[in-house]
Amino acid sequence: MTSTRQRSYRTLFWLIALLGLGVDQASKYGVYAWLDEGHNFVQVGGFSHPGYEIVPGVFSIVRQEQLNRGALFGLGNHPEYGEKSNLLFMGVSALAVCFITAWSCKSSFGKERSLAIALGMILAGAMGNLYDRVTFQGVRDFLWVYYQNAEQQIRFNYPVFNVADCLLVCGAALLLLHSFLAKPAEDKTKQPTASTAATA
Repeated sequence: MTSTRQRSYRTLFWLIALLGLGVDQASKYGVYAWLDEGHNFVQVGGFSHPGYEIVPGVFSIVRQEQLNRGALFGLGNHPEYGEKSNLLFMGVSALAVCFITAWSCKSSFGKERSLAIALGMILAGAMGNLYDRVTFQGVRDFLWVYYQNAEQQIRFNYPVFNVADCLLVCGAALLLLHSFLAKPAEDKTKQPTASTAATA
């Protein structure tokens, strides 16, 4: 009787988590060091930020004066309760990191590739923004997507974000897709049929 060993994607999970964390932090440190020189400013719809316009009227890399102490889309990022928001989302990120890390230690973890990829991306994003909240008391955002018409008016303004946010959103979307498309596990305790019993 031969037994087949089920493939584990645990290594892929950790590779994505650590690589994602590295790219997030490298991009933040690199962009902020670059824009701290203050040699160029982006003028969009009356706003002025140190940065560079990459795609005219659509996309810029900017350095905001205040760090984001809220969540995605600027939720909770208000000067009046920004410090409390930062502590709240710091706790949420820490819980997510602890939960996913503990889950990854289970023997049953890593059997499905899409799930390992999704959780690796979520862990990377959570660790990246958690590091910012602990070290800088806020998240460093620098990617700005918008639409400015010929009259210099902003018709679309997406909240400034970072690589960790991208990883969190993409990981959550993949996790949701996985929950809809994942096939139910086969019931190995099913009794043998009459045909299989006859050939035994």
